[in-house]
Amino acid sequence: MPVWSAAIYQGVARHAILEWKDHDDVELDAVFSQIMEALTLRCGIVQRCAAAGCKSVLVVPAPSSRASMRRRGRWHTLPLAQAVVHALQSQSIAAMMTQALESRASGGRSVQQISSAQRAQRIGGNIHVTAPSAYRGAAVVLVDDIVTTGSTLRQCAQALRQSGAQVLGALALADVAGQHSNMLQSAEI
Repeated sequence: MPVWSAAIYQGVARHAILEWKDHDDVELDAVFSQIMEALTLRCGIVQRCAAAGCKSVLVVPAPSSRASMRRRGRWHTLPLAQAVVHALQSQSIAAMMTQALESRASGGRSVQQISSAQRAQRIGGNIHVTAPSAYRGAAVVLVDDIVTTGSTLRQCAQALRQSGAQVLGALALADVAGQHSNMLQSAEI
């Protein structure tokens, strides 16, 4: 699955994302939404939709754990997903956001410096499709904030594929340097 990100997760980008994500800097919703719209239009996902013959696309935000959502008071990736919907619609693609996934993971913040294996173990088997039959045959684009090890996106894609969805790719605000993708480039995960 190709994954595109708008920035490398370091320096100013890292600081801004953490303030937005964990310190309720919701005024960054608008800025990050603009970034996600630009990423959507430049990355190649529109072409993948066309190549797959998609009449419509579901945009699915990666879920956070219930504890994280309680701590933040919101599902912080929803504005990002909505921005992707807007960009796809501007290209005459019938796109709609859906909260198709839920996370039952626990055991710490997702951006902690843990190994890929530890992250996969923490998340593994804990992401589920809320109504599996509703996504059979659907074309899906995943949206996340930060790609750290790729475990979250792999689990999201796997759960959706098991429900019969076709996952076209994923978009994220940032990626840990050298891990999966660079600015406006894709990597397979």
